[in-house]
Amino acid sequence: MMSRLLLALLVSQASLVTAQPGELADADRSQIMQAIQRWEQAWEDKDADLAARDYSDDADWTNAFGMRRIGRERIEELLSEVFELPFVMAGTTTYEYHDFTTIERATVLVRSRAIRAGQQLPDGTTERPRRTNHLRVFSKSGERWAIVSHLISDERTPGRPRDE
Repeated sequence: MMSRLLLALLVSQASLVTAQPGELADADRSQIMQAIQRWEQAWEDKDADLAARDYSDDADWTNAFGMRRIGRERIEELLSEVFELPFVMAGTTTYEYHDFTTIERATVLVRSRAIRAGQQLPDGTTERPRRTNHLRVFSKSGERWAIVSHLISDERTPGRPRDE
């Protein structure tokens, strides 16, 4: 009797799982990629609300210059300021890759590398293309994936130009 109960419990639990640890269901991967695409669209549209939309209420965010904000509202406030700076907004971004690592069913780590070409310095000088690395941690609550942590860092190799 006990083994049948245990078997029934295991079967019912297995039916709730859409992906095993280390795997990610296609629908979940798609939802996460849509969040990344909204981030990129927000940069094109200078839309801070759209850029912050996929962060959790208590998300931890640090940009490439070390400016840290906690919470979706504070992230949106800073992005509103950033989007008003013409020299920052100059240029275009393309991604080299997005690597997914499933930590557990409801936690996914996404590593991405972006190349930003045409960005300017405050004096209007155009910078060489910048490689930036994004480390995002997504957490799923109910049916929604939200970014709970996002660290952006410039890739700088001593003695090597940024565009190599």
